[in-house]
Amino acid sequence: MQYKQEKSLETEVYRVWLSEHDLVRLARKIAEATSSKHEELNLSVLTGDKINVYTFHDPEFFRSDEMPAEIFSVTMNYSHYDKPINCRLRIYSGIEGVVKLEVSGTSPLVPGLYQDLREMIDQLQVFGHRLFHSLQKFWMGTLTGLILALSLYVLFDLVLSYLKELNEEFVDTSWYTLLIAFSWSLSFMVFLFVVIWLGTWAPRILVPVQFTGRIFDSYSKKRKPIVVVLVSIVLPLALSLLGKLVYDVVRLLVT
Repeated sequence: MQYKQEKSLETEVYRVWLSEHDLVRLARKIAEATSSKHEELNLSVLTGDKINVYTFHDPEFFRSDEMPAEIFSVTMNYSHYDKPINCRLRIYSGIEGVVKLEVSGTSPLVPGLYQDLREMIDQLQVFGHRLFHSLQKFWMGTLTGLILALSLYVLFDLVLSYLKELNEEFVDTSWYTLLIAFSWSLSFMVFLFVVIWLGTWAPRILVPVQFTGRIFDSYSKKRKPIVVVLVSIVLPLALSLLGKLVYDVVRLLVT
């Protein structure tokens, strides 16, 4: 009885940053299965506007001047009539960005090619990718909103403490009660705003797959100014206020 046993291996990888050089290395690894016949390797690039598609066979095109700078997706596809093996690598940016790898066939080259490509892709994942992916998907908005809300409350507490030092009877006034209620209300509103904002806009900025180097994805222009603001203004302020909160809590516990 004659039969064929086919292997099919596939995976999806997130939190990957790829430059034009990384694309060349991945394409060359797939091209090794073509016995240097690059015409058997089909490569395509979809531009950032999702209108133009570039198709070619030479991996070096990724580093050429003709390569579009803003891209949305890259596809690498290989099949050969003389070798029962199929390989498809699809790289998508955007909110649903993902790197999809599929290798199948009856050839003994299937497991080795899949493993080599998987290791190369894993090396391109950002540090802490699993934790970051979980935080963005479930907890990033909540944690960030909580930190900013607490920081804002600590800032109000500093102001109230200063006013109490100036006038000890200030705590018995209606203004003190009003400011306490206002600080809690504003902190809660900031918490809700951050949770909603991050849940709506963060996936559009912190896309799971990003292109770097000379090439870039469509979301990089939106990402850069927000990253600058977060790193240079919001993060230092939040850390300093959070540090003050921790210091006050520790001082309260030890006294």
